[in-house]
Amino acid sequence: MDAQRASNRTAGNISVPQFHGTVQTAESRESSIIVRPNPEIRQGYVITKAYDISQIRTKPPEPKPIQTLMGALLKDTETKVSIADNLPENVQAQYIPMQRTIFVRNGMSGEVTFHAINRELACAAMDSRDGTYSRAEAVPQVFCAAYVMAEKYGVDCSGFDLDKTSAHCRR
Repeated sequence: MDAQRASNRTAGNISVPQFHGTVQTAESRESSIIVRPNPEIRQGYVITKAYDISQIRTKPPEPKPIQTLMGALLKDTETKVSIADNLPENVQAQYIPMQRTIFVRNGMSGEVTFHAINRELACAAMDSRDGTYSRAEAVPQVFCAAYVMAEKYGVDCSGFDLDKTSAHCRR
C-alpha cells in the first residue's frame, strides 16, 4: 500500500485520518518505518530466513579417552569426590548433601564411573544447600542432565532408559 493513501475513521464526533503502508528509506533498507499522522515514528521487524537448530546437522564429536573426560568432569568442582567400599549393593555412586561429597564405588569400568559421577554431580548441582534437597524430586532432571552430557561428549548411552524417567515424571 502507498504511504500517501489515507482513510478516515470516525471516533465519536471527531474524524481521524489514518495512513496505511510502509516507507523504506535509503539509510534503512533492512527495516520498515511505519508512518502515522502524528510525528511518532516506529520501527518494524525484518523478516529473514532462519533455521531451526534441529535442521543443522553437525558431525558427531570425536570420541575422547574416558580418562580425559573424567579429568574434565572433576576439574573445578565444588563437590568432593571420594572412593568408598561400603556403598549399598547396586549403588555405583551416591551424593550425600550433609557432607557435600560424592562417594564412588571402587573397581568399576571407566564409562560406568563417568556416568555415575556425572549423575551425582548433577544431584549436587540441584542441591540448593538450604536443607530442602530431595533426591526423589531431582531424579528426572538429574537423569536427563547426565544423558545430555554423555551424549554431548560421545560416551556410550546405551544403558540409559528414558522410559523410566518419563514414568517418574508422570507420578
